[in-house]
Amino acid sequence: MCYCYATEAFHETVVKTVKSLSSNEKLIHSPLVPRLSQWLCAFRNKYSRLIGEEASTSVENVPLYVLFEAVAKERIRNIFKLMVHYPDSSRSLIELKDCIDRVPKLKPVLATEIKTAISRRLLHAGVATTEILTAYVAVVKTCRLLLDLDSVVASITRPITDYLRKRNDTIRCLVISVVDEDNDIDLSSFDSLNYSMDFWKTWQPPSTHIDSIDLEESHKDTFNALVDDLGGADLLVKEYAKQLAERMLASPGDLRVDDEIKRIETLKLKFGEPALSACDVMMVDLKESSRIRSCLKKEQTNALILSEHYWPKLQEEEVVLPPEIENRFEEFTNDYQKVKEGRTLKWHKQLGTINMRLELGDKSLNVAVSPAHSALLHLFTVKDEPWSLGDLARESGMTSAAVKRRMNLWLKEGVISPLPDDRFELNTTSTRAAVNESMEENPEEEDEKEEAAKAPSPKKGNVNTVWMYIQGVLRTMESVPKDKLLKILAMFSAHFSQLDIQNLLANKVKNGQLIFSDGVYRLPTL
Repeated sequence: MCYCYATEAFHETVVKTVKSLSSNEKLIHSPLVPRLSQWLCAFRNKYSRLIGEEASTSVENVPLYVLFEAVAKERIRNIFKLMVHYPDSSRSLIELKDCIDRVPKLKPVLATEIKTAISRRLLHAGVATTEILTAYVAVVKTCRLLLDLDSVVASITRPITDYLRKRNDTIRCLVISVVDEDNDIDLSSFDSLNYSMDFWKTWQPPSTHIDSIDLEESHKDTFNALVDDLGGADLLVKEYAKQLAERMLASPGDLRVDDEIKRIETLKLKFGEPALSACDVMMVDLKESSRIRSCLKKEQTNALILSEHYWPKLQEEEVVLPPEIENRFEEFTNDYQKVKEGRTLKWHKQLGTINMRLELGDKSLNVAVSPAHSALLHLFTVKDEPWSLGDLARESGMTSAAVKRRMNLWLKEGVISPLPDDRFELNTTSTRAAVNESMEENPEEEDEKEEAAKAPSPKKGNVNTVWMYIQGVLRTMESVPKDKLLKILAMFSAHFSQLDIQNLLANKVKNGQLIFSDGVYRLPTL
């Protein structure tokens, strides 16, 4: 009986010591087994002397796997933190792999804990899509190291890809991660195409030693697997073409052509040249349009002439433009037909940007707005009396819903004043504080806002919602550096300045609802 009590007490001491050491945040990325092995040896000798020679025999026979089991359980308990901190946590993960190999019964426990942690802390609305994609990369890397079998890794990552498919911005974020050098999502490290052409000269069979963490060569390319799970390469190429079209149509003159060409070449390496042929044509259209504009000497009409068959499907919306604009279109078309015999132009009047100069009392404003916004404002110069919503819709050729949505811009800027019964009048005074002298409207902004409203992102414009979002991020990441948190919260910039966000964070720290230490934010421990 004495032997059993001695062994049990020894086990409990080992477990408590491992827990105590594991709770030290400074050691989260450091191996524990080496220092614990030394402690175990010294403690076992001391403990044996205290309990007597007979009982000490049972303690000395306690195998080392007790230590490995205790370390593995503590590492498994913190597995989500280790995964999201990869590669900083790589040494701890290697140690966990070693412990799991020595205590195989914990492998299914590890897989279950990873699935539970992902579901509880990653797959919810409070986590940005970019953060989920970043976590996906870390999860795949760590699971491949710890669990070996691709089938097990696939079962763990499947809920992530299933959840990502439900988000409207997943493909957009994934494309940005591929083409944007400044993004925080490192998907390129998985891409076999990124290996140097000299890689074969130094290639060796994958090591079976525990210190080898570079296992990518023996597995299916993770980036391609993610792309396949989300709908295939064609979906990504179409999304990039859509983004490219948006940038070109919003402001062709400001497009950074060299950067776009570099992005296209990057995608060609991943998906092949034929997949990007339409984007090549779009870039040629941009160059050719500039040449034709110079040839026709039409500096005031910056027309982008599209090879429509190669472009993404363009937004279709009826709009009746002011006669002055229509006349410019007709004049440009006539001159174009003289240069390109047998060809003509079909204008997409709802796209592009119109630069306007507004005179409001003693002030003048230079604005850049969509053709639809320009058409609505022009109607107020036709007659000096209020307009009803129905009349505006009829004269502009737009639906009442579209008119109401676009009138919000002029109402917000104080150019138009609202009246009862869905009526509006031109504000001819310049005393309204809402008038913004540097006003500039993205032609697609209203439509983007409408799409954003459908996405599973938190409602903007409410301080409580911002705070709930911050809590969701910190519950997921546990601790976030100040700069990174401010970057994440930039999604609220339409309603809150960075100063507003910083004041909110400072108040939460002051009230004890948030902890800020060493440049890092975290939630207080309950």
